[in-house]
Amino acid sequence: MNTGLPFLTYGVTLRGRYVIDSVIGSGGFGITYKAWDNVLNCAVAIKEYFPKSFVSRTPGDVSVSVFTDMNTVEFDHGMKRFLKEAQDLAKFNNRPGIVSVYDFFEANNTAYMVMEFLDGCTLKDYLKANGEKVNIDTGLYIIDCLLSVLADVHKAGIIHRDISPDNIFICTDSSVKLLDFGAAKQTMDIYNQTVSIVLKHGYAPPEQYFSKGEFGPWTDIYALGATMYRMFTGLMPTESVERMVNDNMPAPNVVNPAIPQYLSNVIMKAMAVKVENRYRSVEDLRKDLVPNAVSDNSRIIRKIIAICAPIVGVAAIAICVILGVQMSKSSKHKKYEATSRNDITTTEQKAAADDEEKTTAASTEEKGKTAVSDITGDNLTDAKIGPAGLAMPDEDSDPIYVYSWDDDLENKLQYVKAKYPEYADLIRYVNLGVGGNSEEYLNGLENATEQPSIIASDIDVTYYFTESDGTIPLSEIGLTEDMYKNAFPYTIECGSANGTLKAMTWQSTPGCFVYRTDIAEKVFGTSDPETVQSYVKDWPTFISTAKKLSTAGYKIVSGSDDTQRAILGSRTAKWVDGNKVNFDGALTSYLEISKQLYDGNYTNDSNVWDSTWFDGMTGNVFGYFGSPWFVYSTLNDSKGSATYGKRNVCQGPNSYYWGGTYLTVTTQCSNKELAALVLYTLCCDTDAMYQMQCDNADFVNNTAAVDRAISDGYGSTEILGGENPLSTWKRNGLEIKSNNLCDYDVAFYSYILDASWNYNHGNLSSVDDAISQIKNSIKADYSNLQVD
Repeated sequence: MNTGLPFLTYGVTLRGRYVIDSVIGSGGFGITYKAWDNVLNCAVAIKEYFPKSFVSRTPGDVSVSVFTDMNTVEFDHGMKRFLKEAQDLAKFNNRPGIVSVYDFFEANNTAYMVMEFLDGCTLKDYLKANGEKVNIDTGLYIIDCLLSVLADVHKAGIIHRDISPDNIFICTDSSVKLLDFGAAKQTMDIYNQTVSIVLKHGYAPPEQYFSKGEFGPWTDIYALGATMYRMFTGLMPTESVERMVNDNMPAPNVVNPAIPQYLSNVIMKAMAVKVENRYRSVEDLRKDLVPNAVSDNSRIIRKIIAICAPIVGVAAIAICVILGVQMSKSSKHKKYEATSRNDITTTEQKAAADDEEKTTAASTEEKGKTAVSDITGDNLTDAKIGPAGLAMPDEDSDPIYVYSWDDDLENKLQYVKAKYPEYADLIRYVNLGVGGNSEEYLNGLENATEQPSIIASDIDVTYYFTESDGTIPLSEIGLTEDMYKNAFPYTIECGSANGTLKAMTWQSTPGCFVYRTDIAEKVFGTSDPETVQSYVKDWPTFISTAKKLSTAGYKIVSGSDDTQRAILGSRTAKWVDGNKVNFDGALTSYLEISKQLYDGNYTNDSNVWDSTWFDGMTGNVFGYFGSPWFVYSTLNDSKGSATYGKRNVCQGPNSYYWGGTYLTVTTQCSNKELAALVLYTLCCDTDAMYQMQCDNADFVNNTAAVDRAISDGYGSTEILGGENPLSTWKRNGLEIKSNNLCDYDVAFYSYILDASWNYNHGNLSSVDDAISQIKNSIKADYSNLQVD
């Protein structure tokens, strides 16, 4: 993680006419500046393409330097897309509801986009200034403005895919503009192709959570409905994927009785989980709103101006509209204007200092938390030397800030605080409340008010942190692989970069096959795990068993892609070695097995995470490939339901892993002794991890703790009918041979899913054709890679 992003300084001139004034905001892919246009004699906002994971700039220099040759290809590809998006957006310059693009060009070994500079505030800020919600008339005025914009955008074949209060801007002249078209990467004529997942939790519809989602105007309509829900109720909408499992989100007029019934109905229809139940176009939605629209907008306009103006004062906020870069929520440029021209600071920390919207550290008071059981073992806090020889921090030393995306890690930190209560107030948790592998999460870390000391990362993006110069080898703070010797070997590999341990995890996530015991009894005559394992012991047997289950009226899995992680997890090498693409037999196996499952009608042809996939859990599906967290938190069972307690686990055809959260320590951590103690306790301390396992909080990444828990009779769960899965999970975890993580995993998995779907549904005639499609996709997106 680059925490010292260098900016262009005051006075730098671009294209002979644009003079840089100050930095307004920055994110993972770009920097936005306030500048003066000497030709038009007005202030403008300039967006600079600056993907921080690929490039750097020497302070005082204007040119951008790309790290490696491999990065150069990806950088060039992204820059072309940046300029194409600027060109596409410029087509809407005469459209009042979209930010105008005046110019775009290449310079300084990168690209720039010049946009209009706006006065006003985001809808998110507007809501904060207005008691977190708006009255009906004001809200309808804002929505009507957006419907007009979306109608034009959709006609042009563009889906925005990121509508939320953050990306709606209310100007001081009362006009409303839709921002950030960086998510609109796909046009209407290619809806059915694989798309990159861009989503904002609470506002994204279910189809945005999986690559084969059916995208269209209805995708934006869901997000618009969620925005209305937020505007009129003051509450964040329930996650769409949660609603797929259990839709108990209250209707808007239940939350706020002032909301008319017709408006409540419109919002709920716009937010329908199933696409077919949603409005198909903004015109259809408008028909239900227009008869009730406010006729006198002048009073609404006056109110908007009255509320919006104090938020921004005389300052203006420039907008980052491309590539998902987060806009500044306060007028940072005012700070720069008040500073001596010779004293302009160009560090990212300085630019972030004024951001009013940054997440603050969570309170150290534990409200409503379940007490953690007493942790056994010696308490060494009175000594200068702590466990395993670690240096103990002073009780009055600096606090550390632990950043993550939900409350899971916060709950685990209670085990540290219970064992070392004298440090409880120094361990401060920050929950950014966004997706763990989303751009929002990276932006939240980059723009954090408090310097992150420990960063949690989802396994899919852990390499981003372990390969960064912004995180340190754990040996530098006294944590050694010997301390971590009880960890499952694959987790050590996942947390290492070039053989150096840089991340640890408290959890292991070995894959398994989770099956219905009632169906096993009917079809096999027994639900004993060893017997069921014999029916799924390898892939040929798995297909034979699928046929047997089909004869009895059951599907062996919900969809062909259920098998993807299990099969591809057995591959023997990374997808890319150097710059050469490697496809071993695992890819062919996956394509062949997926096709056999489809042709035999052995599945419901669902996609992982879609509604049909979840429905199968309480329907006709025999099993799912999962992991410990899947069993504890994803199974669609509830007490009293027909399937509750009627599941068990077995190993399945081969070992693999799914998921995991890893912890890294930043170079800027001011209390490395405390950071080391936190990681040691969570990830190495057998006593603490034993207690964690006994509390059924997770499947811990410590074989000694797991063995002790098994020996002491812990691990059984009602979800599995009282069975204990720990031995199965341990065996599977030890058999995982290699992590094989690389930077291309997410993209390659997407290409493979797309090709497999086309092959299964007859759009491709052979496995060779499917592999050719995958290779062509790689060649199109990564010209730096050698594809044989």
